[in-house]
Amino acid sequence: MNKYLLNLAFMANVGVFLCACSGGTNEEGNQEPTFTSSENRFALDEDTSFNGVFYASDPDGDALAFGVGKSPRNGVLTVNRDGSFVYVPKEHFFGEDTASIIVSDRIATTTREITFIVENINDAPVVISSHVAVSEVGRAVGQIVAIDYDKDTLKFSVIREPEKGDLTLNTSDGSFEYEVNSNGEIDDTFTVGVSDGKGEATQAEIFIRPSFVTNDDKRNYYYNSDSSHLARATALIEVNQQGDKEAISDAALSGLGYLDIAVGYAQSGFTQTAIGIIEKHILSRTVKAQAYQKVATALDEQSNLVLANELREKATVEYNTYIAEIGTENITPSNALFYLVVTRDYLDAEQNEQANKLLATTRLYVKALSDLSLESKSAHRAFVGAYLEHAQNMTEDFLNNAAGTTFENAFNAIQNLSDITATVSFDESSRGITHKYRANYYRQAAQLAHLLSLVSQGAQKQKAVELAKANLASGLALYTDISYDPNYKREAEQYAATTLARFDTPLQFFSGLFLSLYPEYVAANKTADYSGNVAYELIKEVGSSTDLRYAHRHMYAHALLSNAQAGLALTSTLTELNATFAGGNEAEIFHTLIEFGPTNSMERYGSWLLHYAGYKEQALLLIDEAHKLLQSEAYQNDVGLVVSQVVGNHGCLRLAELNTVFGGNQARTDALLATCAEIVEKKYKNNSTLTAERKIEAFNTMTIGWSKGQRADLALATSAEAQKIAADITDFEDSLKAHLYVASALATGAELSQSQSVATAALENTLMQLNKELETAKLIELIDDVLGQLNLVTSQDKEASYLKIYKLYFAIMQRAGTHDDYRTVRESITFKLTQVFDKVESLASALSENDRQDIYESLIKHYSALGLYDKARSLATDPVYTEADKEQLLLTIVQSQATQDEFPASAIANVDTDKDGLANFFLPTATEQQRTDSGLSLDQDSDNDGKPDPEDLTPLSKD
Repeated sequence: MNKYLLNLAFMANVGVFLCACSGGTNEEGNQEPTFTSSENRFALDEDTSFNGVFYASDPDGDALAFGVGKSPRNGVLTVNRDGSFVYVPKEHFFGEDTASIIVSDRIATTTREITFIVENINDAPVVISSHVAVSEVGRAVGQIVAIDYDKDTLKFSVIREPEKGDLTLNTSDGSFEYEVNSNGEIDDTFTVGVSDGKGEATQAEIFIRPSFVTNDDKRNYYYNSDSSHLARATALIEVNQQGDKEAISDAALSGLGYLDIAVGYAQSGFTQTAIGIIEKHILSRTVKAQAYQKVATALDEQSNLVLANELREKATVEYNTYIAEIGTENITPSNALFYLVVTRDYLDAEQNEQANKLLATTRLYVKALSDLSLESKSAHRAFVGAYLEHAQNMTEDFLNNAAGTTFENAFNAIQNLSDITATVSFDESSRGITHKYRANYYRQAAQLAHLLSLVSQGAQKQKAVELAKANLASGLALYTDISYDPNYKREAEQYAATTLARFDTPLQFFSGLFLSLYPEYVAANKTADYSGNVAYELIKEVGSSTDLRYAHRHMYAHALLSNAQAGLALTSTLTELNATFAGGNEAEIFHTLIEFGPTNSMERYGSWLLHYAGYKEQALLLIDEAHKLLQSEAYQNDVGLVVSQVVGNHGCLRLAELNTVFGGNQARTDALLATCAEIVEKKYKNNSTLTAERKIEAFNTMTIGWSKGQRADLALATSAEAQKIAADITDFEDSLKAHLYVASALATGAELSQSQSVATAALENTLMQLNKELETAKLIELIDDVLGQLNLVTSQDKEASYLKIYKLYFAIMQRAGTHDDYRTVRESITFKLTQVFDKVESLASALSENDRQDIYESLIKHYSALGLYDKARSLATDPVYTEADKEQLLLTIVQSQATQDEFPASAIANVDTDKDGLANFFLPTATEQQRTDSGLSLDQDSDNDGKPDPEDLTPLSKD
């Protein structure tokens, strides 16, 4: 830049006179016009304009016109025909800018290059934006963005400090940290000064308030507001209604509340807040250990394995210290299980080294507690039970192809169970000394290893088979000498005779396992009088008819597997099975073909064994056999038309579920559904020997069955039959129970509007009953009945199963965000329930203190389940309660609020402030694919006040 040009004289309007210059002549005799002045450089200040006039002459006297030849790059040049012009540089530009101007007589054109020299005038810095991001609850980081068009170095300073917190400002780059003084929400301001060192500092007010646009914005804003469920739960612990003392002063109680609060923060991405709560507020070692463990699990989901492992280590240290304080002899099953829970967490996170290290710690406890010369200690068995549960979980996960599970993890868990079982001592009772505990643990280890072998291949399969054989031999050696396998010879353990005489239950299971593991031995040694099955021969010596029946169940199930493995048809074994249990034990046929219980892998028999081993067609064949069995009068009579065993979780609808699990076709499912419906219609509907409750149970179960089969029309028709039966019930309590049960089934089956209709009618009838004039005793009885039955509405049973009928309110919430009627139905049911509860509360106010205590306690649970925490708190702090009772009740509310989940059917969202089925935000672990698959949408108006969230100053409150 040529600074001396500032000294050039110029005016806002200047005339530029050009001297005459020689021009040229073209071939036709026309002469070019010429500029009459040689001036071509013009000076001006930054962010101003330059006006001037060009003059020219034409030797031929032709009329002239001026124009722009080449436009400037950093400004705008406007030239009029008469030669007047204006140049306007771009905002904040300084330096040289070139252009050209032309003059023409319409025949010839003359061009003149010109330069504008724009002198720099210092610009004050400009604050263009500030961004705040919440790093933890109560703490925020921000960035002030300022620019200086002169490229000067900027310096930031605080002109006015914030009022509600402490600010740390980086004077070089404008970044800052802010921490609120109390537990309030982040909402503050301060004034910043920005200087370039050449003039007065630019001042700007900075708002410290999380934005509310992106998913992360909304999540951060929510958890830093007083409206968050965790902030409100915390307030219940820390401040009472008068605000003058802690509401829960008992450290043990408050610690339990803070545990749930800490986990909630961790799951939402606020790790340091969670850790701070644990370290500051939780004093109990066991609760603190549980908190660290649960927070670590949340961090696993967020792929923060380093910190997760640190917290698991802290959890272990806390628990080890606790065990040292109470003494190893006082260890309980829950104490022992804690170590195995942490071990599984390590394995799930693929942290095998840490898992093995922790298992080594537990073995030290086991060794300290074990003494084979003394009777078995409950503390020692607590660890064995924990190892058993761990092995069951790991095997089940491997059987179900759960993500992250490996053969080695499952195998090692079973091997660890086997090893620790060897340290279990005897049991002594009035009936003698037996090895019942050790026998049972070996039995379960053998079963698990056998199941593992069925789903494994090659060397892994053989490894699992050998582990099963080892545990089978060790188990049988508790009853007799073992010599059938040279690799597993065992001498009978001490007390074998009394164990055989007094505790033969494991032999029932061993009988089936022996058949699967040693088919060649059985075949080679079988005679007319000897089965060739060592385990079965032992139980034949001492077993009752019941013991033998159970042994046959296991043997036939394994025989069906052996048939398939040998490439044989299952026909002859099925014929023997039916003949053995015919005449009053038909239920055993179903158990043998399918399972004894749907949840425990060790109670799964024929079809499951075939399924695990890869024999799909044979597994489906057994479903067909069970299907025929269920339709027989013999079976139905044997089970006494118990709904679960004919229609439900142990009946034909369970077969429909397993048909899908085993890869069967839709035709088989349709046939099973049709059979279920026919049985309900013929055997339950008009059966005068059955109670109304059982009939309704049958129709409700079938309603769920049709819903699972995507037949809404038949589900509604089936439910209509249940409603007819319920309508004929005259007893109020029974009627209320029946109608709420029907409503729950409808809601579980996604028929929300019909569910609302049934429930509303029942609740209106309840209000009518409560409005009757009754003597005190009758009134108390009525209130007890009402509150008891309304547990069918508000209780949350989160365990899921194929035919699960959820309690009404929880069933409705399962449809949050995925059902068009969700908001309307939830609001309607909440309103009607509130009317009932408010009426009960009003009636209770005139009763005795003891009665009020019981009624209020029930109401507190109901209100909390509905999210009406203020109502619940009002009752919990009623003078009718002692301070100790108040704190216990407040803890109930705290735990309910801290763990609230508005989307229980989804793992990617949990907050819906206006209860409309639209998520406030997705949790930090949610992937794009999960968001798409969930069917959930983000709320654009989180408080339902008609203002879009980005434009709403109070996006979580209509006020």
